[in-house]
Amino acid sequence: MRSRYRFVEKWFVYEGRGKWTTWGMLYENCGTEFPDRSLLFRTIPDDDRQTARYFDARIREFAPSLENATVVFGDYADRFRLRPEVHTIEGETHQEIRQQLWERIFTAPQPEAGEAAIEPMPAWEEHTAQPAYQVLRESGEAGEKEPS
Repeated sequence: MRSRYRFVEKWFVYEGRGKWTTWGMLYENCGTEFPDRSLLFRTIPDDDRQTARYFDARIREFAPSLENATVVFGDYADRFRLRPEVHTIEGETHQEIRQQLWERIFTAPQPEAGEAAIEPMPAWEEHTAQPAYQVLRESGEAGEKEPS
């Protein structure tokens, strides 16, 4: 069994500084377990499952190839990107391929120093929290203020 894959990077902010970091990979569906998906993905542990569910839904909706897989990112396109290199992996079973991909997540090539300058992350908008309610002071029956 053979499959092609591309690394996915996510924009992480550490101590006020951003950095593209390997998040996982998208790979061609080489098995029969998920016939409704053209691509599958492996991700780093402890990442937000909501993001993975969103990407999975977009894979089902658009059935992208590995070459046009950026459509998977949708609303998250400002925080995720695909590395341009396409890699190939081989294994006896889909499970073996998934295991090899898991190991490669942690040995993925890191972006070069100049790459972040080529595709900078858009500035995050900061919002100050405002109370969602307003305190109302009760008045007497005739509309006069209650004595303090």
